[in-house]
Amino acid sequence: MAVASTTASSPMDSCSSVVSSSTSKLILYLLTSGLIMTTFLGNILVISSIVYFKQLRSPTNSFVLSLAVADFLVGVMVMPYSMVRSIEGCWYFGSGFCRLHSSLDVMLCSASILHLSCIAFDRYYAVCNPLLYGYKMSTRRVSILICTCWFIPVLISFAPIMLGLHLLGMEHLWQEGACLFVVNQIYSVCASLIAFYCPMIIMLVAYCRIYRAARNQALRIHAMERNVSSGNASDGPMKKRKYSLKRERKAAKTLGVIMGLFLLFWTPFFTANIVDPLIGYKMGTVEWEVCLWLGYVNSALNPFLYGLFHKSYRRAFFMIVGCQTCYSGTSQNIELSTAKQEKVRRQMNVLH
Repeated sequence: MAVASTTASSPMDSCSSVVSSSTSKLILYLLTSGLIMTTFLGNILVISSIVYFKQLRSPTNSFVLSLAVADFLVGVMVMPYSMVRSIEGCWYFGSGFCRLHSSLDVMLCSASILHLSCIAFDRYYAVCNPLLYGYKMSTRRVSILICTCWFIPVLISFAPIMLGLHLLGMEHLWQEGACLFVVNQIYSVCASLIAFYCPMIIMLVAYCRIYRAARNQALRIHAMERNVSSGNASDGPMKKRKYSLKRERKAAKTLGVIMGLFLLFWTPFFTANIVDPLIGYKMGTVEWEVCLWLGYVNSALNPFLYGLFHKSYRRAFFMIVGCQTCYSGTSQNIELSTAKQEKVRRQMNVLH
């Protein structure tokens, strides 16, 4: 989501690169190209895993799939052009495509953030209200939430940008040939609230409640363990609840890390997005570009966070990278959970 402003008005100034050294430009091109490839490949892995393996098709993973699509499109349709503009200090792709690129930037980055809040909402019901989870996160409701995650970003991006509403009163700051997305105060505040601050509040509230619920469940499990050790209760239900708790706590931990990195990488941009118009657009182009690319990093990290914390995703990733899915004998119904695989092996050993 590229938002920048400057007081310079000369076309020649608007096309001046912030990096003069050819070596520095080469280093920046290598770094940003690496980030783009990471975003592309990581999200392709997530998309391929969920589409291919039936075990990964769940309400939560529907959000993850849609999130990966949004992040993948950021890497393909937004970041390459932003890379050239950021390093060269010039926009070579025409004024019409500039508006389209800005609209896609706002839409896809906003969609990515909204999907993260929906994942937090989904985990909240899974951990805090497991009995209501099947009803609250039905296929129909999940589909409506995913459509909302795409529809709202379209409203705050294509409509105002294509109509030039974001530029009202700011025409004197527009620089021909630079494609810097200058916005007025009203659009800046409204877009930031919808795309970042409201989802951030949802994520913080959901995660705090998940943490409290997981802690309370841990205390109950500990009490059940003491009853079992004293011979007052059966250990069957306790083991089942303990496994379920471990799984949900791992999901909550993943959510916490994702949320922490989300705040780390997007807070600078959205803080500047609101503060800069209020102080008279005094932030420089370099500061804006740094904040912007920090946000892009989040789209590159999301798929790897799931891979690091979920064994099912890890196994799916390795199978796809190792081309095991290319073999005709590889089933889409293959068991990805190592715990369930071990259980099956034990049962087979008993039979033999």
